[in-house]
Formats: sequence, C-alpha cells, structure tokens
Amino acid sequence: MQLNVSMNKDLTIFIPTFRRSDMLRSCILSIKNSLKTLNINYEIIIVNESDEDIINLPDKEVKVLQFHKEVLPCYAMYYALKESQGRYFLRVDD
Repeated sequence: MQLNVSMNKDLTIFIPTFRRSDMLRSCILSIKNSLKTLNINYEIIIVNESDEDIINLPDKEVKVLQFHKEVLPCYAMYYALKESQGRYFLRVDD
C-alpha cells in the first residue's frame, strides 16, 4: 500500500457515513468547535457510502470521497488513508 507522503497537516479526521446527513453535519460542527481554539492544522475526510447526496461543503478542511455503494470498513479507511495529509489519523463515527 502506497500512502500519500506529503504530510502538511497535523491531523486527519476520517468519518465514514451511510445515509446519516443530519448526524454528519452535527459531527462536523462539533469537531470544528472543539478544534477552533487549538492551533491544529487539520483536515476532515468523509467517505460517503451511499447515493444520497450529503452536504454541499465548500469548506477547505472537508474532503468527500463519494462511493455509490457500501464498502467494507477496512476499504473506507484505506481510501481515506491514501488521501490523508495528516501526521496523525483519527477515525470518528458520525
């Protein structure tokens, strides 16, 4: 497995989701509120495993990887790790 070697972020937060848009919005807001007073350069990677359109996010800290079917948890994490730019990696469930 070849991972992205450019780690210009302190933290990558990975959120897998399947048809839970409302919980996802709440989760993202909670993460942002928790980190806003800290000096942490972070990104949020969402793996969306459904056809359901989630949030239209113009936010630079949030990247959405869109799948149109359910994938196994290890595959979702693999794809997030490949896109990750953080020194540390954290999984959060919405």
